[in-house]
Amino acid sequence: MKLSKNLGRIATTFLATAMLASVSAVPAFAAKEDVITASNNSITINKAINMTAAEGAGVPDATFKFTIGAGQPADGVKVGDMTAITNTDADKVMEGFQVAVDSESFTDEDQDGVYLAGLTLSFNPAAFADTGAGVYRYTFKEEACSVAGMDIDNTTYTLDVTVGNDGDNYKIVRAEVYSNADKADKTDTITNTYNTYDLTLDKKVDGLLGDKTKDFAFTIVFTNPDKSATSFQWAYDTDAVTPSYTTVNFGEDGKATVDVSLAHGEDVIFKGLPEDVTYVITEAENSEYVASATGTGMNENVVGSNPSTDSDKKVVNGDVKVENVAQDVAVSYTNVNVNDETPATGIAMNVAPYALLVAVAGVACFFFLRKRRED
Repeated sequence: MKLSKNLGRIATTFLATAMLASVSAVPAFAAKEDVITASNNSITINKAINMTAAEGAGVPDATFKFTIGAGQPADGVKVGDMTAITNTDADKVMEGFQVAVDSESFTDEDQDGVYLAGLTLSFNPAAFADTGAGVYRYTFKEEACSVAGMDIDNTTYTLDVTVGNDGDNYKIVRAEVYSNADKADKTDTITNTYNTYDLTLDKKVDGLLGDKTKDFAFTIVFTNPDKSATSFQWAYDTDAVTPSYTTVNFGEDGKATVDVSLAHGEDVIFKGLPEDVTYVITEAENSEYVASATGTGMNENVVGSNPSTDSDKKVVNGDVKVENVAQDVAVSYTNVNVNDETPATGIAMNVAPYALLVAVAGVACFFFLRKRRED
C-alpha cells in the first residue's frame, strides 16, 4: 500500500514536470522570423499605407525617398558594396533615391485598412566576386514622401543581404531588415499612416419672410496642390446612421467640383480631404437673401448683399487648417430674407366700402335728430 502511494507520487511529479517543460517549449515553436526571400537577385520590401485615419479618401499616388548606405561590419558580416545596387548609380543611392508608387499598386487584401505595395531593390551579384559569399550589411532609411498628410517612418533600419555561391556564379539568397541589434524586430514591411480631414457645410435661413423649405444651390471646388490625392467622398445629413456617400475623383489638375443644394437645417459632409487641400464655396445668386458665413478653416468671407452678376456671389475660401494645424473644419451659411416689411393683405380694400357707408349713415342720423329737436 505504501509502495503504491510512493509510486503514485513519483508518477504525478514526473507528469507535472513533463507538462511544465512542454509549456515552456511552446514559444520556441511559435517564434516567427521575417526573412525576405530573394527573387532574380532582387529583394522586395513591403510598403504599407495605413488608411484607417483617412476615412473616405482613396489611396494617394506617392513618391517615397530612401537612402541606402554601407553598414558597419561585424563578426561574420561584411560591409555592403554600394556598387552592387542596380536601382540607380552608387552616388545617387548614397544621396537618396526615389521610388514612385502608383495608387493602383496598393491592395488591401486583409480588408483592414492597410494597403500594401512592393519596393524592389535589385543587385548585381557579380559585384561580390572579389569578396565572396556571405552576409553584407547596409543601412536603409525612409527620408520623405511627396504626399501631404503622410507620416513617414524615419527609422534607420539595418539591411543584411545574404549572397550565395551558385557554382561559378553568385546570387542574392535572402535579406533581413531590422532596427535593433538583437534582431528582435525583424520585419518585411515599412508602414506609413495617411491622415485626411473633413469639411462640413450647413445652411440656416432667417428673416420674417425667410423660406425654410427653399433649396439654396452651392458649388464647392476643391484643389489639391501636390496632385497626389485621388478621391474623397461626400454625403448629405451628417446625423444619419448610414449616410449615402458619393465618391469624387480629383482630376489631373488636382481639382474636383461638387454641386449640392441645402435648405434650412440641412448639411453636407466631405470626408477624406488631404491636408493641403483648399476649397472655394460659392452660393448661387439669389437677390431676395443676404448671406453671411461663419466657421473654422475660412481664409476669406466675401458676401454679396444683393448679388446680380456672376462675379458678385456669396463666396468662402478656406482650407482644413486652423492656425496652421490640420483638423476637421465646418462652415455655416446663414441667409436672411431682405423683404421683412408686412405686405398688403387686401383686408383694407374689403372693409373700406362698409366703413364709408357706416360713416355716411352716422352723419345723416346726426342731422336728422338735430332737425327734430329744432322743430
